Amino acid sequence: MRICHVIDYFHTDVGYQEFFLAREQASAGHDVRVVSSTHRQHTVSVSGPDEARGSAELRDAGVDLVRLPALQMGHDRAWLRGLGHAITAHRPDTVHVHGPFSPTTARAARVCNRHDIALLVDNHIQDSIAPASMTVLGRTVYAAFRLAFGPMLRRSVDAWVANGPSEASFLSERLGVPVERVELFPLAFDPAAFHYDEERRTKVRAARRWEDDLVVAVTGKLHPGKRVEVVAAAAEQLSRSDHVRLVIAGSIEPDYATTVKQAAPRLDGDGRVEIRPMLAQRELADLYLASDVVVFARLPSISIYEATGTGARVLVGDGAFGRWLHSISEVVEPVALPDLADHLSRVDQRGERSASAADVLGWPAVSAAFVARYERLRCAS
Repeated sequence: MRICHVIDYFHTDVGYQEFFLAREQASAGHDVRVVSSTHRQHTVSVSGPDEARGSAELRDAGVDLVRLPALQMGHDRAWLRGLGHAITAHRPDTVHVHGPFSPTTARAARVCNRHDIALLVDNHIQDSIAPASMTVLGRTVYAAFRLAFGPMLRRSVDAWVANGPSEASFLSERLGVPVERVELFPLAFDPAAFHYDEERRTKVRAARRWEDDLVVAVTGKLHPGKRVEVVAAAAEQLSRSDHVRLVIAGSIEPDYATTVKQAAPRLDGDGRVEIRPMLAQRELADLYLASDVVVFARLPSISIYEATGTGARVLVGDGAFGRWLHSISEVVEPVALPDLADHLSRVDQRGERSASAADVLGWPAVSAAFVARYERLRCAS
């Protein structure tokens, strides 16, 4: 199958959907092209440690990465020069556009409509992770986009996808797509990097002197909206009956780091609150493997999926997203925040948990599910 992924910004050092779908689909024998710009998105403006490795993986898989000159428009959109030719020259059976709220989406839809190419568009944003969308200016911009492009997109797009219920609602409210037309596909993890390995777990925990600890981890771009202080308070409560260690890895402002430590004064005083910078993929995999519990108190994250791959106990906030993800894989456990301390505990059968997660939340499995959807679109076209 000939598949063309289109996205304004494409990073080989940030393990996200567009990278892994392209890699896995090409590895499975499909003819895959990615069309993007030469720029980086503003939130990841500096190249990460995995950039070269990711580029090599795409080349080895046979992905044709086309980077077009582009005019950047605001924080996270771009006008790709030569977009139409880059798409049609590939002669795709299906075009997968990542992100619905961009001129690129409208332009790609017109190309697909003109050349009778099946088109799938997905959405990965919601109000809580796109706070600018809730400002007066943000709402005005979205309203203008819906007025200008909504009717054409609703006619031209063959399949709408979101990576959670809140994202589906955002797409419906902001673009007028009936929510029943939005299909939910989870994000996923790379089983080659995130998997269970008892020998390595023992080695990593010994090297860090964590052998007797119940290790609770929190990772990502951490700010008050992530409620890390709630996790710290729960770990502090549990420390009265168990030897707990709290490990925080990611980007966190010093003032907020202080707030988090203040929520766990006993742990902090004993040197059992560790704050580490953003980790490269292998280091992150080791952290999840060595941890007993990984907590995502609030807001979805790609790291939720990665943590499940190691068989750790993965706790997420008890909202619509957590319940939906639990319905897909019981390895993910939705928990009400006031009860968080009651769920900070070790788990058995981590190997079985890891394998179970990979069966439904590994990128090979999710990629194959997307290909099956592309096939149905192509047959319907």
